[in-house]
Amino acid sequence: MTSADIDARMEGLQRDFPAYYAEIQSAIRRCFREPPGVRGVTAVLRFEIQRSGDIPGRSIQVHQRSGNVRFDVAAVGAIECAGERLGALPDDFPMDALQVQFTFEPRQ
Repeated sequence: MTSADIDARMEGLQRDFPAYYAEIQSAIRRCFREPPGVRGVTAVLRFEIQRSGDIPGRSIQVHQRSGNVRFDVAAVGAIECAGERLGALPDDFPMDALQVQFTFEPRQ
């Protein structure tokens, strides 16, 4: 699966299931604890949300490292935390799992 495939699925999710898309965004943002003093980095993580809303730890991958270990660890922790907060995928979601790519950037 390519980044374009994942991005296209997320665009479709945003269009077809906007409330669940917002729930993903909100859960990750609430869970992310940005390390102090980190600037000018970006980390890209990929993970899978199962139909139940769980995010298996084995599915979390740092696709693009930020170059700052503390930032990358905080990003992984945010995904793990979000997996404990998400509700199930929408009943009419057509697949058993959702592949997600999420970009973390420090606040300016």
